[in-house]
Amino acid sequence: MQAACLERREEAVVVPALRAIRPGKSDELTALGRLVAMHVAASNPQAVDPAGLDPATVEREKNVLAEKFRQQGKPDNVIAKIVESGLKTFYKEVCLLDQPYVHDDKKSVAQALKEAEGKVGGPIKVTGFVRYAVGEGVERQETENA
Repeated sequence: MQAACLERREEAVVVPALRAIRPGKSDELTALGRLVAMHVAASNPQAVDPAGLDPATVEREKNVLAEKFRQQGKPDNVIAKIVESGLKTFYKEVCLLDQPYVHDDKKSVAQALKEAEGKVGGPIKVTGFVRYAVGEGVERQETENA
């Protein structure tokens, strides 16, 4: 398993779980990890894939989409199809593997990883990432200046 880290002034991204199923060329895997870390920093995905999303977030998105089309007077059977299509669009925005790859927006991150498998020498799987932003999770105390 290779860990890749990208640090900038405002944020840091760690992709500790980018791994080749059959370990091959570690230099190529490390370089790919850095590219994926840059993608995460730029695109801010919420999860690796749809299965990793919080079910409450997905349900909220479904409800927002359904309500929007209910207000337009669409029938329920049509709304169900529109919601499924809308969820696919939502996944492309918030799921790492479904997002357009920032280094080549003609393909998704999943497609870029698939293409890189030949260079690395085996299948590649992203099982997680961590993204930190400066000040994130830091509570500031309000003080009165006299």
